[in-house]
Amino acid sequence: MSIEVISGFIGLILTLLVFSYLIGDNPLFRFAIYLFIGVSSGYAAFAAWQYVLWPKLFSPFLAQFGDLNQLLLLAVPVVLSLSLLAKLSPRTSWMGNFAMAILVGVGAGTAVAGALMGTLVPQAQAAMN
Repeated sequence: MSIEVISGFIGLILTLLVFSYLIGDNPLFRFAIYLFIGVSSGYAAFAAWQYVLWPKLFSPFLAQFGDLNQLLLLAVPVVLSLSLLAKLSPRTSWMGNFAMAILVGVGAGTAVAGALMGTLVPQAQAAMN
């Protein structure tokens, strides 16, 4: 058997397990959902490590180990990331407030700028024409 046939059969079984919810909430449906959640969270963690954390943070950090300016520049995201991890505990959650404020501010600014540049400005220009 080829890998395509095996993966198609596994997909068929998992689809039937998800459709088993139509007869009521049962352990087969829960197994399929937990499997999907586990696989997707594992893939998301791997993708975050492979495409973001290693090439953007750890690899430059190790490459610039001798240059003090680069180390200080790379230390900022490390400190902010660690302070966000402190929000996991209620006792130390106050440490992550500054990093959370930066995230919310940058996200809001990006959303407002995207709405202005992508929707409002072109509509206003089209109305003026």
